[in-house]
Amino acid sequence: AAKVLQILNNPWAELCWYFTESREQYRISGKCEVIDASSHKMQGSRENIWQTLSQPSRQMFSWPASGKFTENLEAYQNPVLERMPEQFVLIVLEPLRADRVDLRPMPHQ
Repeated sequence: AAKVLQILNNPWAELCWYFTESREQYRISGKCEVIDASSHKMQGSRENIWQTLSQPSRQMFSWPASGKFTENLEAYQNPVLERMPEQFVLIVLEPLRADRVDLRPMPHQ
């Protein structure tokens, strides 16, 4: 998929979490690694994550490719996949920096 190619070309990423009650934001920056069917490590983790996905989430892996127009709505009624498909990848972020931003005061801290 396009996102996997983007990560392979530039593995640097940042995750952000925002907590509405406390108005805090956490940012974790680091380097991503793509774990796919050809990877020799973390296959157990990849399988475990697949097993924890809901049935609707698993079903999306049998849908037509994203970005492709289809009028065939039956293509989205495929049965739930029990076996992990090859195109299911695990993206692991190795954290290198973490920041907390308090969004209550002005200016933000």
